Amino acid sequence: MTGSPEMAKAVEWGLAAFRAAGVDVHYREVHAAGDVSEGDTRLELLGPVKFPVRLKSAGWSPATPAGGIEGQVVDVGYGADDDFAKAGASIRGAILLVHRRHRGSTWADLFNEYLRATIDYRARPSKDGAKAILWMGARERLLLYRHTNSLNGEIDRIPQAIVAREGAMWLARLASAYPGQVQVSLKDAQ
Repeated sequence: MTGSPEMAKAVEWGLAAFRAAGVDVHYREVHAAGDVSEGDTRLELLGPVKFPVRLKSAGWSPATPAGGIEGQVVDVGYGADDDFAKAGASIRGAILLVHRRHRGSTWADLFNEYLRATIDYRARPSKDGAKAILWMGARERLLLYRHTNSLNGEIDRIPQAIVAREGAMWLARLASAYPGQVQVSLKDAQ
């Protein structure tokens, strides 16, 4: 992620690899609007069932407030207008769970993921009063991947995290089995 210590290491590695291959490479520093530092993001299920959930804060997502965020998980499917209409007023004060339709296994899938938005990520959830968004990971096997919402480095309006696909599917089944009862706490290490 831009601005992270890992990014600096990746740049150094890339420069060294090009030089070792005999390529005349030049480095030019470019400054983004902000930088990202991932701490320790946690999601705790408060009830009615508890299980561990693997997640990471989404790139360009604001941190949670110091005490974290508590709320009901509301499954908004793929985030289409119909999904939001179905969820209705339950979105206010909720932590939204948004599914991913494509798991992506080709370059075309990857670039389509970058270019296609299923909801207005930057405005709609906060306008409707959601507290946070949990994105279903785009890859299987507990990989925490999803493209960021920002292509220009602008920080999102509400905290967001990427949940491993398997954990997100558990949350979706739980929200379906216990409508209105799945409460969670989302917290970033400060």
